[in-house]
Amino acid sequence: MQPMQPLEFYFKSSEFAQTCKIQTKCFVTKTVENIKKKLKPEAEWFRSHPQFRHFFHMPDEPNLKLQGMWMLLLRTICTPEDDVAWFAVNGVPIRYSMREHALISGLDCREYPRNYEKLGSHKFVDYYFHDVTKINISDVEQKMLSMAPCPDRLKMTVLYFLGRVIRGKPNDTRPLDSFISRIVDDLDACISFPWGRLIFEDAIKEIKHVMNHLKGEVNETCGFPGFIIPLEVLDFECIPALGKKFRITPENPSEDCPRMCKSRFIKTSLRGYPLEDIYDALGETKDINSVLVPTLGEEIMLACIIDEERDYDRQGSPSDTWNYWLNVKQKTIWWEELYELDQAARVFPKKKDKAEVELAEGSSSQTGLDSILKGLEGRLVEFMGTTLASLNFTVEAKLESIDSRMSKMEERLTSIESKLSEEKNHGEDMDFRQWDHGNYGDYGTTAKDKGDKEEAGKSSEGEEEAEKSEGEGNKDKENSEADEEDGSEQERVLNRMKDDELWRSSMEDREEVG
Repeated sequence: MQPMQPLEFYFKSSEFAQTCKIQTKCFVTKTVENIKKKLKPEAEWFRSHPQFRHFFHMPDEPNLKLQGMWMLLLRTICTPEDDVAWFAVNGVPIRYSMREHALISGLDCREYPRNYEKLGSHKFVDYYFHDVTKINISDVEQKMLSMAPCPDRLKMTVLYFLGRVIRGKPNDTRPLDSFISRIVDDLDACISFPWGRLIFEDAIKEIKHVMNHLKGEVNETCGFPGFIIPLEVLDFECIPALGKKFRITPENPSEDCPRMCKSRFIKTSLRGYPLEDIYDALGETKDINSVLVPTLGEEIMLACIIDEERDYDRQGSPSDTWNYWLNVKQKTIWWEELYELDQAARVFPKKKDKAEVELAEGSSSQTGLDSILKGLEGRLVEFMGTTLASLNFTVEAKLESIDSRMSKMEERLTSIESKLSEEKNHGEDMDFRQWDHGNYGDYGTTAKDKGDKEEAGKSSEGEEEAEKSEGEGNKDKENSEADEEDGSEQERVLNRMKDDELWRSSMEDREEVG
């Protein structure tokens, strides 16, 4: 026999495969590193703080892994209580109460001091910013880094820490919370105040706010302000299968440290774990701790930071009944009907290109990696085929162009050889004696002959006739010698005509002489 199962959830089981990105500004590692490196005197104050020192012991994790938290939020059970949240995973309830919160965070969860809303004052903030309703976390950080070491810089650093980690806003442009703007003016109150209770109550309110805002339909994103580390690691602490898969515990952790300091997420190349990977590791397990059971060392820590757990009425609300069954009777709870619904709901929608989607979402599973590699292999083969076909077409086009140019060159060479042959034959048949009747005879006459002619002109007419007869005889002799020289010159011209440039020059000379 089992206690009555929940009657209503905020989400239907058909929504369990839907992913939502939780937006938050709770960057503990970045905030702590900023204080350590740039504000060393103030960092010592935090290291000696009974609560805030735990934040300086946490492992460095720049990226939050919030899909495990989202998996719980999808299974939030509707309950009227304001001091607890219940989730049902694989038919097993998981409780998030003040005790789970204290075990994970190590922060003081005892009752508030009387009139705690009036602790401190706005004098400090008014002095540096003048209008408390308009300052945001960026203004505080800028002022803090510009200040010289002094008591006020410590207050500014505490305000920066509270505004970034404890009561951070989802957007840096939002005004700071009024309560933390007051309390920083009293550093003693900042040391003794039960920050764990404040954070827990904020978390419960925000869970209900998100559930009412989404109204049973998953959006792509949702904001979740404040300190969310306890909710981030809750399911990894309650479900051993998830803790073994995604968390690692260092050797010999300190017993006085809370659980958020004793383990860290396994480092991967991914920013977070996909929801599908969370479900793969969860599987069908029923080995789930509905409530976190402290060790002996943790019992000592809890005694200092939380009041004793109240008694539960076995006939009270469903929440009281489940608490009575788990804590008083110390029996497990498992609802078979909810288990079957949970298992049947883990059907993720098929994608057209699953490998591409898994690559974009950063799936860390081996199955996802195989699909990615197969998809990449297929796209690579397709790309290589297209590239080779294009290259083959380009090479063929180039070869055709070269063949065409070679054919034209062969035709031109054949034409040149033909012309050379015709010119050679024409040169052998030419009668160069036609030059005798032009100026070529004068060109062949020497300067001495010209002088003899001038002197002969002064002689008698009879002597002129004799000289003329003698000159004609000499001219015939010179023409005969010129014919021989011209024949040799013609052979040399024809031999040089194989070179295009010299051949054109030779033809121009022949035209001038002709």
